[in-house]
Amino acid sequence: MKNFFYIASVFFSVLMFPFKSEAAELERMTTWKGTVSISEKITVPSGGILKIQPGTKVIFHENGEMLCKNGTLDAEGAEFEADYRSEKHFFNFKSSKVKFKDCVFRNMYPGKAHFSYNRNKSFFFMFYGSLTMTGCAIDKSSGIHLVWLGKALIEDNSFSDIYQRALTLQICRNSVICRNSFNAGKDTTETILLNCVENSSIIMNRFQGKAIALIIRGKSHHNNIIANSIFMPSTGIHVDGPAWNNIFLSNLVYKPSSTAFNFKESGKSNLILNCVSWGSEGVGFSIGKTEGIILRNSVSANGKYGIVISNNAQNPLVEYNLVWNNKYDKKGALELLKSSKNIVADPLFADPENANFRPRAKFMEYPDDSVLIGSGFPQGSNIGLYPGGFHK
Repeated sequence: MKNFFYIASVFFSVLMFPFKSEAAELERMTTWKGTVSISEKITVPSGGILKIQPGTKVIFHENGEMLCKNGTLDAEGAEFEADYRSEKHFFNFKSSKVKFKDCVFRNMYPGKAHFSYNRNKSFFFMFYGSLTMTGCAIDKSSGIHLVWLGKALIEDNSFSDIYQRALTLQICRNSVICRNSFNAGKDTTETILLNCVENSSIIMNRFQGKAIALIIRGKSHHNNIIANSIFMPSTGIHVDGPAWNNIFLSNLVYKPSSTAFNFKESGKSNLILNCVSWGSEGVGFSIGKTEGIILRNSVSANGKYGIVISNNAQNPLVEYNLVWNNKYDKKGALELLKSSKNIVADPLFADPENANFRPRAKFMEYPDDSVLIGSGFPQGSNIGLYPGGFHK
């Protein structure tokens, strides 16, 4: 009888389940369209496929949640919304193949205030399997928590007014987070956490607002953090743990209220290249208990402190960087940096207060070339952002 109610409800575009304590299991091949209301636990069976068509609106009411174990979910152009705060996940996937394209998620909040690494407080939890999420909008919701995924693509999405943390990747590999927009709200404290993540890429994302943009913890290694623009965060990039062999290339942190690049603790051979800290209210580049870290061809300017290296740092290589006009940089520290092939000079960016970080050049009709041009390592390479600038 229950299956009859469910199938009939899908046909007429509205689900109306009688109250039952057990879960409702879908048919092996199910398509949703129209308006679908969920008021209990809905399960995609093992080997089953749920396809959600464009224009479908899925509403989670009290006790509503969606489970998928060893199944497939494929949604395009759908809207997902909740009218209550859940103590559980709205979406719970295990060993499944999941795809969301051009979808909208809104008002999916947890019932209690805990970070999304507490698995019960993210609206979207996935364990094993593969995820593709492209062109989606996540608004006024809690986070997405991915654990032990072998492959994930999160690309061209917008995250707005997220509750506490937008994305948690834990023990994942081969993940790509690319060209997403993150706009922190009043309840956003962190944006992305990578915990024991390997061989993954965080590329060309845009972060805005008072939150920590990116945190790297645990045994995270061989990740590429490239060409991300971070505007007015609390902290830009924070590394705390034995992470090793990660590359940080061409990232901009603009006017953070604390530290721009904070390597509090890290393992061997992390490489920071062609990055820019501008207007930090704390430290531009803070190098703490690290081993063999390389900071090269980067800029720290117009802030409180430029580059601060802890006595606990083992064999740091800090060379071919530029520091300029940091309020509390002492003469002795600047002379020490200069003796290590660093530059103390005005970088002559085109319009840094409006986040245009192209170096000035005579061919652009400026009177002088920026000292950044051709002053880096290897000889003849540029210091600062590559290929030349970010715009706000």
